[in-house]
Amino acid sequence: MKSAVTKKKTFVIRSYAWKWQLLWIVGFFFFIILILHVDEPNDNTEKLTENGCFEPKNGKHLCYCGDESLLYDRLLGEYCSNGQIIQSKSNTQNESVLRSVISAIHQSTREKNANAKVVALRQQNNADYVPLKNVSVEAKIHWFAADVTLTHVYINREENPIEAVYIFPIEDNAAIYDFTAEIDNRIIRAVLKEKEVAQAEYGKAVQQGKTGVLLQQSQETLDTFQVNVGNIPSGKECIVKIRYVTELDLIDGKFIRFVIPTTISPRYNPKLGGLQSPNRQGANYVQNTPYFMLFRAQIDRGDQDKIKYIANLSHPVSVSASNRMIEVTSEDIALDRDFILDIDLPSNRPEILVAVEQVDNSNRHAILTALMPTKDYQKKDITITTEFIFIVDCSASMENEQKIGLARQAMLLFVRGLPINSHFNIIRFGSTFQVLFENKAMTTVYNEQTVKQAENLLQSMTADLGGTELLKPLQYLKDHPPMNGRLRRVFLLTDGEVSNTNQVINLCAAMSSTTSIFSFGLGYSPSRSLVKGLAEATKGASIFVPLNSPVDQYVAIQLRQALSSSFSTVRLQWHGLSTTPLQAPTTIPPIYADGRVLVYTFLENSDLNRKMTQLDIVMDDNQREKMDLTNSIIRHTNTIRRLAAKSLIKELQYKQLDNSRSKQIIQLSLTHNILSPLTAFVGIEENKLIQDNRPSQTRYVPIQIAKGDEHLLYSSPIVNNRVSRFLNMLIPVQQVAVMSLQRRPFDKLIITSTTPGPTENMIASLTVNPVRWLIEHQSYNGLWMLNDNEIKQLTNGKAWTEFKFGISDNKDVITTSLVIALLQLKYANQHSLWIILAEKGRNQMINLGLSKDKIDLLIKQIKDKLQLLMKINISP
Repeated sequence: MKSAVTKKKTFVIRSYAWKWQLLWIVGFFFFIILILHVDEPNDNTEKLTENGCFEPKNGKHLCYCGDESLLYDRLLGEYCSNGQIIQSKSNTQNESVLRSVISAIHQSTREKNANAKVVALRQQNNADYVPLKNVSVEAKIHWFAADVTLTHVYINREENPIEAVYIFPIEDNAAIYDFTAEIDNRIIRAVLKEKEVAQAEYGKAVQQGKTGVLLQQSQETLDTFQVNVGNIPSGKECIVKIRYVTELDLIDGKFIRFVIPTTISPRYNPKLGGLQSPNRQGANYVQNTPYFMLFRAQIDRGDQDKIKYIANLSHPVSVSASNRMIEVTSEDIALDRDFILDIDLPSNRPEILVAVEQVDNSNRHAILTALMPTKDYQKKDITITTEFIFIVDCSASMENEQKIGLARQAMLLFVRGLPINSHFNIIRFGSTFQVLFENKAMTTVYNEQTVKQAENLLQSMTADLGGTELLKPLQYLKDHPPMNGRLRRVFLLTDGEVSNTNQVINLCAAMSSTTSIFSFGLGYSPSRSLVKGLAEATKGASIFVPLNSPVDQYVAIQLRQALSSSFSTVRLQWHGLSTTPLQAPTTIPPIYADGRVLVYTFLENSDLNRKMTQLDIVMDDNQREKMDLTNSIIRHTNTIRRLAAKSLIKELQYKQLDNSRSKQIIQLSLTHNILSPLTAFVGIEENKLIQDNRPSQTRYVPIQIAKGDEHLLYSSPIVNNRVSRFLNMLIPVQQVAVMSLQRRPFDKLIITSTTPGPTENMIASLTVNPVRWLIEHQSYNGLWMLNDNEIKQLTNGKAWTEFKFGISDNKDVITTSLVIALLQLKYANQHSLWIILAEKGRNQMINLGLSKDKIDLLIKQIKDKLQLLMKINISP
């Protein structure tokens, strides 16, 4: 019995000993692994840049300071001075430079569900392969341009070598001047050549097992670019850098807008009768991707008139501001919408700016002249001589409310703002097109009956016309030119999702002698090359409506420019030059109030004597300005030269290409090292990285579908030999965080009435958006014909008769003057929204027999009384 007990105890003791030995062995094993892991070099270790800083990460930009290597954060406004960390006083409230911010951080569909499956090009052994690891953007922004570095990191996670192909957008007016790749610590610097030559060199190198890179611009869509990275060895990364300079758009004369396009919406191809994948290649559209974008920008605040505010209109950002610079960063950006940043300009800036650049320390110079009039210098009634035609995209791609909904709102405001007795028409288009007023004259007179017809059509307008065949309605306009010597202003509202961009622009350029297009880009990622190209080719103007922005202000901008007179003939006359200058654009387009035109001048083999050189700016045969270059600072950069070359190339693109123009484009492109649709960058690594001649497999980077276009993946087959079999694998659309701009709320009117019924709806409308309510209640002829109850709501219970002042007994004249007075008093900060409608009201009162002086006096007297009644402070 004891023996059994003893054996049992011995067994238990040995069991515990065995377990402790096992635990010790396991622990020692993990300890060794930990040491090896610590000692092992890590590819993901953060690397210092040349200025002693790490890459921005998690909202921080850490740098070392001094011999003691103290860490400081540039995004907190800290900087290093003589080995000490200094906190800039101007940076204690970085967020103060934000004019408006995103209140909810945007999240892509993949961020909400960490386990959501990423659909890639193919599946092998249940693993998804996407050759693009991440994208980053670094920008240096000046007052008229930005210098941008776009970085792609490609990776081969497969056993065999691959060719990575990525199709992506860049601004059409971007001048791409450098293309490099780094692989295996070796730099491949690409060379610009004719496209066919570059393609042949790249193809031959890849066949030989060499690593090569190729960058091309689409000749059809113009804003679509393609990178090929051939023969990436297994397990290797390839870092591609694309450098370009681009102009910044001026919006409403107040701020400049910097945009990074991130995705390409499916484009409709009329020849195929359906949507096509970008460049007709094998890239698929998916709802989410594993790669994302990092954004970083440095904004030069200027020397004298400082930039005070910026506005992030699309994504959340981190901001750091110093006396000289504003730094903006954003991380983990889903590539499903354009990145948009607005930069407010100083209000006291000059109307004409001149910048001089010396090219490569030679006797060549490039000069930029920026013309930015802030008001009309000539007043002409263009109503009789101009017809207004609205072309509205009602194709299936416009289905999202951020598109067709905005188009509907915009059109109602456009129509309401037209002058009486003008001539207008509306054309809806998709696979076919429909004309509202069909007659030989192409337009009809703007009156009460035709306005009602137009508004009835617009209120029920839907995206029900199939594909996006823009060429058909434009060809119809060309076949029906303006009558009786009239000029034509065309308003085009579209998302621009067409594949034949260049063909459409060439057609409109042929009408530019009589037709100007004012284009309107809608949606999260509209075709910027189409929207801007149509306006540039026809001497009109373009504008884009950012995500969740009120459409009213953008309608007002376009309508104000279209209705105002412009400087139609502008010339630069140079004196004191030793050579004849080359100008881009060769013919300066019309300049509208609060608009801007950039004119580039090339001086070849000219010793520029600033004291002897003088510039006369002549507008409509009247000398507007005389300038000399005595005090001009000569910059030693290539930004102006590159943008000038790009401007000349685009001017040739907008014409029907023949052999002569093609040669001119190629020559300009190669001379100034600027990519064009007829040239391409190509680079070859001569040291063969693939030694066993294993064949390379092509892998297309999947493209994230633009926000608002998800329905296209299900409703329309995308014309692509490989895409259809992946549609069933797509993840259902998930909820995306709603974004809204923190804007200054409308001031609430003082309302005391408790009358039930319709008045309550009016009170609600006045409280939410009083300016829109007033706009919507203006009569077609410009008068505000309000009833007694509405007048009392606007005036804190006063009747219209208390505002007569003996000038007029006409109720409509009194109420119209009352509304104008109220707009001036309370909503001067929204002046751009209502000024055209107020002018329309004034003109109608003049038609009723009142003089301008009496109208001004009546409005002033009403304003004085309103201030006493409602204690309104005049808006600044």
